[in-house]
Amino acid sequence: MIRVRVFLRSGRKFYECQWEDPATGLKKTRSTKSTRLRDAERFAARLEQDLNNPSDDIEHVRWDIFRQAYEASEYPGKSIKTQRTTAATFNLVEKALSPARPTVIDTRKVAKLAHSIRARKRGNSEFTVKRHLIELRKILRWALRNHYIQHLPNFEMPKKLKGAKSRAVTSEEFDRILKVIPDVIGEDRAASWEFLITGLWWSGLRVDEAMSLHWTDPSNLMVDLSGKYPMFQIQAHAEKGRKFRLLPMAPEFAGFLESVPRKKRRGLVFRPQGRHGTVPLTDWVSKTISKFGRAARVQVSQREGSEKWASAHDLRRAFGIRWSSRVDAKTLMEMMRHESIVTTQQFYLLQQAELTAARIAEAMPQDEVAGFANTSTNTSDSLRKAKTK
Repeated sequence: MIRVRVFLRSGRKFYECQWEDPATGLKKTRSTKSTRLRDAERFAARLEQDLNNPSDDIEHVRWDIFRQAYEASEYPGKSIKTQRTTAATFNLVEKALSPARPTVIDTRKVAKLAHSIRARKRGNSEFTVKRHLIELRKILRWALRNHYIQHLPNFEMPKKLKGAKSRAVTSEEFDRILKVIPDVIGEDRAASWEFLITGLWWSGLRVDEAMSLHWTDPSNLMVDLSGKYPMFQIQAHAEKGRKFRLLPMAPEFAGFLESVPRKKRRGLVFRPQGRHGTVPLTDWVSKTISKFGRAARVQVSQREGSEKWASAHDLRRAFGIRWSSRVDAKTLMEMMRHESIVTTQQFYLLQQAELTAARIAEAMPQDEVAGFANTSTNTSDSLRKAKTK
């Protein structure tokens, strides 16, 4: 609820009133045109009532003005990644629906947006559809709280998504990715990218975490090799879980970092060279790594009408799979910086499936498997002959 307070500035004739605009988070001030406190308080009471029970005018605000108000209110304090996610949803809504005002977004328009996301050129998974619908619902809930709309439309989310989005990269596939880097990025820049890819493989870092990893600056994400055990120092604003953390580092990654000469341990740990010799933005880095996966023909999943090639996140999955056979779920959760143990447990489901398959294979001697295969072939031949008689 908006609260309006009355005050008199030094040197001013009239009392003024002030309140916080819920659309922007900024302070707003208006003169009461009164020199008497009692009259000024009556003016403030009427204004407060009007602000908390707005007319229909706000519902006719143009979409672009509404977007500006939302960004001014919600972006401060949010990470760059969160802002980009919100901006991507706004852009999709504008491209698919071209809304004149926030009030035109109804249940039918929400369904149309979901269809549009699925029908995009390369195809999108239900995970992508759900992510954008959740973001739009968050935007419209803010619109409802701030009287831009009167009703929240219904959101029919994709059904519960089962199974992994894609599989982890194998060691052999990782080697193939390293081999194609010079062909994709050029010999002169290959070493810096090979260093990054290898670092992602051994560290389990997200690509944005890797790109902010620093040797000496603790303001974001820093390497700490000074203690008994190698650690990561992660500030709250630089981490997905939004918490300051001091977390263990995988020994392989620590050994990888120890191979760097001490005199070179300054600045950012990973500095892949862009087109002009500068360190590129994280989005460009992610797209380039996916190009490596495509060039190496490392396909991690296939949906109708599209193929997904190995990306930076699939290297992170490989890290999780490797360590799930070495440590318990709670330890792996800390190593991968998961916010929920449910996410971590997915790696154990995959690991358990492989172990079960191995036990089944070991339980049956190979000569019996071969004998069964021969029996199956003979049976099939007999059936075919019987049908021809």
